Amino acid sequence: MHDIQKLEVGSNVTSIGVSALSGQSYLVHVDLPDSVSSIGASAFIDAGVPNVNIPNSVTSIGDYAFACTTSNDYLKKVVFDGDAPATGLSIFSNVDPLSAEVYVHISASGFDVD
Repeated sequence: MHDIQKLEVGSNVTSIGVSALSGQSYLVHVDLPDSVSSIGASAFIDAGVPNVNIPNSVTSIGDYAFACTTSNDYLKKVVFDGDAPATGLSIFSNVDPLSAEVYVHISASGFDVD
């Protein structure tokens, strides 16, 4: 697979497959449309994307979807546009909790927010 820097997912795509963009360390922008309902296991593992918007349509995120096999200093911001999706194990494993921010809409449900 070639090094991808920007990805605009088509509006007819409903799922990001298992390991679909794993290892794409040059990936700096992903646009997920409202048609996407699931993000597969390890879909973005070791990818370089700094910001991710999870559309309201996403109902499931697989194990290690946004994880990194080493310390991840790429991922900085995650925005959930809707209610909490069902998630697998360690979807943000090795993401630095001191430098990454997660945003949830105030009306969203299913998140355990302190």
